[in-house]
Amino acid sequence: MAIVSVNVPPEIYPEVTAFTLWSELVEQQQRVPARSHNSGFNVNDPVWPVNQDTVTARGRVLSAYYGTVPIDMGHAIAGSPDDELSQDHAKFLTNIARNTVQTERYGPKSFIQRFLRGKYSTIEVKTLATNWSLEAIVCQFAVPGEDQAARDIRNANREVYLQGVQDLEQLWEREYTHAWESADSAAAGARGLDKKRLERARELYRVMKDAPPVFDIDPPNGGLYWESAAECQQEKLVPFMNRAKVDRLRTYEGYFTKDMVASHYSTVMNIVDIR
Repeated sequence: MAIVSVNVPPEIYPEVTAFTLWSELVEQQQRVPARSHNSGFNVNDPVWPVNQDTVTARGRVLSAYYGTVPIDMGHAIAGSPDDELSQDHAKFLTNIARNTVQTERYGPKSFIQRFLRGKYSTIEVKTLATNWSLEAIVCQFAVPGEDQAARDIRNANREVYLQGVQDLEQLWEREYTHAWESADSAAAGARGLDKKRLERARELYRVMKDAPPVFDIDPPNGGLYWESAAECQQEKLVPFMNRAKVDRLRTYEGYFTKDMVASHYSTVMNIVDIR
């Protein structure tokens, strides 16, 4: 009977493809040139009264420049009413806009959080698959002085690790198949740019569902086989959240491509080309 157990995650987050490409911003600039009267956005402070939709839309533009909606720039998104009652209402609209924009940009359902959760899940699956595969190899090495009962336990432990890797691959395929089917279904009824973005996601999931992260570490010194349990233990991957902060930051920085940033600002590009 095995004496080890492996804990397969109950679910993983599929990676989120960039739904706005940098090239699409270039196309937008060509369609709506800078300073064009057709841009639909007035850079001057709005004239009071304004509604919540207008305040929120202008807040999104400011957030693209400052990273947030500055608390002292209410005049730029809600105007500057004269009477005290209207001033209070303008502050109320501004606060709602600030909360809305902050949630859109950085909240649990924001693109950036969904994007990073997907990347983290891939790293986690890779780490588990690699370490469990190495543990299975470790179990192949005989232990000096062990009896038959100890050998049986070692072989049973090996089967547990191999089963864990198999369960992990099945979880990956199930989650990405579901993501692929969802994108495929939504793309069928979509139009225009939304359809292109869903088709882009569908293609990503179609490829990834059949390609789970796998153990791909070669034995040291160019050999064909691992020579000791110690060699296997040395190759184990450190769980991502246990890695040095500088290593985690370097990984995150590598994800911030132009396309990722363009997708992060997607809500803003619906209003004005921020460049």
